[in-house]
Order: sequence, then structure tokens, then C-alpha cells
Amino acid sequence: MKNRLFWIILFTLHVTRYTLHDLNAAFQNNIHSARQAGLAGGVTALGGDSLSVFANPAGLSNIRFREVHIGFNQLLSGLDTSIGQNVITGAVPFKKFTLGIGANILTLSEIYKENIYAVSAAKGSYGCTLKLLGNQYLWEDDYISDDPVLASRSKNAFTLDLGWLKEKAPWRFGAGLENIIPADLGRRESDAVPMKLKTGAALTKHEFLGLYETVFHLELDYRNTEASKNRLNYILSLEAWPHFHNFALRSGMSRDHMAFGFSFSRLTKNKGHLFLLDYAYLLPLKMGAEFSSHYISLSWRFGRVLPDEELREQEDFKTEKAADKIQKEADKKERGKTLRELLKQLRVEYRNRNFEAAGITANEMLALDSGNKEAEKILKEIGKLTGKKEEPRREATGPEIKEEERAPSPEEIRALASEMRLRYRNRDYDAAIETGLKILSLEPKNRLARQLIKESEKKKRALEKRKKSR
Repeated sequence: MKNRLFWIILFTLHVTRYTLHDLNAAFQNNIHSARQAGLAGGVTALGGDSLSVFANPAGLSNIRFREVHIGFNQLLSGLDTSIGQNVITGAVPFKKFTLGIGANILTLSEIYKENIYAVSAAKGSYGCTLKLLGNQYLWEDDYISDDPVLASRSKNAFTLDLGWLKEKAPWRFGAGLENIIPADLGRRESDAVPMKLKTGAALTKHEFLGLYETVFHLELDYRNTEASKNRLNYILSLEAWPHFHNFALRSGMSRDHMAFGFSFSRLTKNKGHLFLLDYAYLLPLKMGAEFSSHYISLSWRFGRVLPDEELREQEDFKTEKAADKIQKEADKKERGKTLRELLKQLRVEYRNRNFEAAGITANEMLALDSGNKEAEKILKEIGKLTGKKEEPRREATGPEIKEEERAPSPEEIRALASEMRLRYRNRDYDAAIETGLKILSLEPKNRLARQLIKESEKKKRALEKRKKSR
């Protein structure tokens, strides 16, 4: 009876393990978090969270906060055998570098287990990860004590990953080389984890289709395996944040998978803590929907560095919208005041039968308010009295004005203000200040320009200070 059960377990492990190999698992599964799963695995050029420990260690350099991440993943849920993956990572930024740690434990029921323990360090555009890989059979001693191969319950090996990440707004480029040191985890025969080369590019767009932030990502991978069909892989993915960083939608596609995911975040103002909940649904194209995988991740970001910056950025965004609203109200108020003055002038000119001047004033009113009924009515009366048909003109008339003395139109100011906001959000503070000064040269009392110039100068000083401290 024991021998029969032993061979059943061995067959189950054999089939499941080779299924995992075909889907790039068994130390080749490079999807560790819900965010990464929602992007079909493509995060080489993104970074910015503690999962960079496993994805691209250079991405740790973008972290400006302390972070703890926990993931609970159910792989290939349609199998009779349960495959669970638990991931925990953490990252701490120091003055001159960022340190990260991580553990990834994949368990096949109570039969087999794989562990990856990692320590990472990143500085500037470069990062490295030292990994300890291990596998372990979980059978009872009675089944394996007589087998010289399986009696060795566990085996471990070290390997190394290198990463590179460079940002030049709005682009980010990344590259990684995984498993540089050969890690042989085989028992009777060699079973080395293959080396992998990956490259990626990400484009960040603000205000694309009305969304606060949209990230497009492309990744190409090459895995040095014996099976030629598994060597090359592509990943196309999209991440969209409709309104600031409160909610996100993700989608991606690779050679093996199609993925969908979302994210919720909550920022507490009292202590500056940021909590994130991520979920992803990963569909293996080779096996069908019944073998889909589910990923759930919880992250906690805390500390003095990023939460303050994140709060400040959110406050800047709200301040910008408030300033824009104030500016529109001020423009409306100023236009109303100008219209009242012009109406008063128009009535005087009309009563004094100065029809030529009254016609000019009426057209000036229509340039500010195209639907002004009183101006249109007086123009018609002037046409009847003078025998000339006065057609309302929706642009200012009057004495010729030199180009440098021409008052800027509201459309010009709005266009420049939109350009300034875009420069500010892309963190191109010099260009934002330059555009703001251009607005002030046309409209010295513009509140939005004054506010964003002040904030841009503050951000610029903070960045310069941070660069000097490195």
C-alpha cells in the first residue's frame, strides 16, 4: 500500500512540476506580485516598490519611503493539486543607497516546496540581488528513506541578479540579467536554473484621454533554456490612474499569459502612511480559463521621506486645481466688470447719437460675450437709423493696435496654463517656471502662474538638495 501511494505521489509531482516548467515556474516564475501579474509580468522599466528585489534591483533606487509588502497567490487554480505562492518583501532607503530583502515560497500541496530568499542593494541606476534558491520534498520518511536520490530532502544554491534603470522623462528604460551564477538544484541529474536577459521601456503620459497618469510598458526577454520555443518572450502592458494615485487599472499580454488587475490606495494624512491593495487575474493562454491564477497583495509605505513628498504632491495637485478654479472665477469677475463698463459707455454713445463709436463699443462687448442681447439690439437700431446694416462682429474692433500692445486672449492664457501644468506634473520645473513667467508677462495678476512658479522653485530646490546629499 505504501509503495502504491509513493508512486502516485511521484507521478503527481512529475506531471505538475513539468507543467510549471512549461509555464516558466519552478524558479523560472518571474511573477511575484499582484501589480506585476496585472501587467503580465512586465515591470523591468518601472521599479519604485519593494518588489524590485525580484523584478529589477535597480528599481529600488526610485524608492523614497520604507515599504513592507505581503502577497498571497493561488497558481493554476484548476489543478487538483494546490499550488500556493507567498511573498514578502521590504525596502529601506538610506542616504547613499537603498536596501531590500525578500522571500518567495512556492508550495505544491504537502509534496514539494521551493524557496527564494533575496537581499538587494541599489544606488543610482544600478542594483544587484543575491539569491539563495532551495527546493525541498515534504514526503514522510517512510516513502523516501530507501531512495538514495529522494532521501536528500532539500538542496540549496546561490545565484546573482544585476539590474539597470534609467529615467529621462517621460521615458524610463530598464535591463536585467538574472541567475548569472549557475545554480544547480538537481539530484541525480543536473537541473540548473537558466540565465535570463530582459529589457524594457516605459512611457508615462499625463492627461492622456483625461486620465491623471497612464504608463505604457514594453518588455523583451531571452531565457537560456534547451527548449527553443521557451527562449524568447514579449510583454505588452498598460497601467492607468484615472485620478491621482487612488485607483488604478492594469492589463497586459505576453506569449504565455493575458492579465487584468486593479489597485486601491489610501493615504492617511495624520501619520503619512500609504496603504495599497492590489489584485490580478492571470490567464494562461496554453491551458485555458479553468487554470487561471489569482494574485492578492497588500503594501504598507511609511516613514518620513515619501509620505511627506506624496502628501505634498497630492496637496500640490489640489492646490493647482483650486488655483485654476480661482483664476477662472477671477477672469469671469473681471470680464463682468469690463462688460458693465462697456455697456455704460455704449448707452452714453447711443444717446449722444455717436453711432460710429457706439458700433465699435457694441462689437467689443460681443467679443467678450457673443450672446449679449443688448449689444446686438443697439447694433440693429444703429443700422436702421443710419441706413447701414451693422453686422455683429465677434471680435474686437477699433483703432489698429500694435502686436506688442494687443491684450492676450483668454484662449492664449489657458493654453499656456495647460502647458505649465503639464511641465510641472512631468517634473520639468525649469520649463514650468519659464512658461509661468511668460503668462505673467501677458497677465501680471495671474494667480495660477504665481502659485505654480512658487511650487516649482520649491521642488527644484528640494531636488538640488537631494542630489548634493547623495
